[in-house]
Amino acid sequence: MEFVEKVRSFSADNGIFDGRSLIVGCSGGADSVALLRVLPLITSSDIYVVHVNHCLREDADRDQRFVEELCESLDIPCKVFKFNVSKESKTRSRSIEDTGRILRYEAFESCASELFGDEKDQKSVICLAHHKDDLSETMLMNVFRGSGLEGLLSPRAVSDRVIRPFLCVSKKEILEYLDSLGQPHCEDVTNQENCCTRNIWRNKILPEISDVSVKEPSEALFETYRLLSDDMDLIDGLVAEKLENCLDRKHFVLDISVFEGCHKAISTRLIRALWKETFGDLVDFEQKHVQSVLELCTDNGPSGRSIDLPFSRKAFVTGGFLGFCKAAELQDGLKRAVMASGLLVFDEKTELTRIADTKNTTILPKSFIKINYEIVENIEAIRYNTNSWFCPFFSSDLLEEISIGPIDRNMTFKRAGTDLTTKVDKLLGSYKVPGAVKDLILGVVKGDEVLWIPGVGHAIGFTDNISRDKFLEDAADKGKTKYLVIRLTEVEA
Repeated sequence: MEFVEKVRSFSADNGIFDGRSLIVGCSGGADSVALLRVLPLITSSDIYVVHVNHCLREDADRDQRFVEELCESLDIPCKVFKFNVSKESKTRSRSIEDTGRILRYEAFESCASELFGDEKDQKSVICLAHHKDDLSETMLMNVFRGSGLEGLLSPRAVSDRVIRPFLCVSKKEILEYLDSLGQPHCEDVTNQENCCTRNIWRNKILPEISDVSVKEPSEALFETYRLLSDDMDLIDGLVAEKLENCLDRKHFVLDISVFEGCHKAISTRLIRALWKETFGDLVDFEQKHVQSVLELCTDNGPSGRSIDLPFSRKAFVTGGFLGFCKAAELQDGLKRAVMASGLLVFDEKTELTRIADTKNTTILPKSFIKINYEIVENIEAIRYNTNSWFCPFFSSDLLEEISIGPIDRNMTFKRAGTDLTTKVDKLLGSYKVPGAVKDLILGVVKGDEVLWIPGVGHAIGFTDNISRDKFLEDAADKGKTKYLVIRLTEVEA
């Protein structure tokens, strides 16, 4: 059948089905009923139906029974969720339409969790019956909201875990397909009432556009949608490439040097991408917020600066990195940025730990930093990493004298090869470490003297081939002594 083949071809072109199970939203209306009839013909994926009874209409229970009976006849599992949407909308201070949408997605996710647990993202997708006419309405509504490309391309065939195989067909085609099957469906009489913005576009504005348009509005807008999709694919590729190069995924911060000479179309999308990476969605993160974050990154203000954003969240910039966090977790966010710059940071201020007490391999208190130390003689075969330090080991007393932990900002540091002694506070300031984190920076000390700050430098010994050669050049024993080797690793929280 032409209708089925059209949907099959569209789905293949857009990579809609990838083997994961389908959580299919079915209201009982024409669109979702047609989707339920088509899916078994075009995919071998397991299908599970979710029906949400919003308790808004007198015939809502009738629709629920219809879906349950349809699923039984098709031998498809069905799970029903019942919500008092009117009451929930008041509790959530949102419109009934928005609340209904939010609750539907919560139902889909709840069903996926029940079926697949923690693996729901890997094993399931949400399948919805949005079609060309829905796309037309959304495009025009977003145009008059002042939307950018993303808004004009909403909804998309594949968006995170949501798939929409019907975006290639119109409402008229869907109804003709159901008629050809003799398949009944439920009618929602409120769709004919101009009680919400979408219905006004559907029932009044689009029909008037149709009277003066050269093409059927849904066809014309779908063609525009396809052309813009090509442009969006190009932009998405550029953003993904930039993101790969500048995003520290371990600490979820973005290197703000990426904004230098970067086109605003890319810069703003990088910020949106970081927000989504951090919080999982872009709800209520508007263009005005993106612009405020961009200004924060380019204002050359003090390290550790931040601004307030929706949902009691903050954007912060420190040490050349941008990050987002909950307002109550700003210090943790600043620590992430400092660690991304190469320094090691404790969770909170704690006492110094003697190296002798670490028993070779230990997770340091109040941190996710593992220390390993050993005494070596052959330094010709040693391997370096960014957090390894080699110190001449003249006697066993050295293990008793050296400690590791959060260094006091009033201590002093004299970098190897220089005669300049600097206070730790001033030194860390030059590395853009904010005041809230300065007392949490890891260092190795002897008395009041700092011997090594990972990510900054060392006072004695060496940390790589270059500093080793310099050390041996100046050393009287030319490398014949033993060495204390300390290696640090940042482990997963």
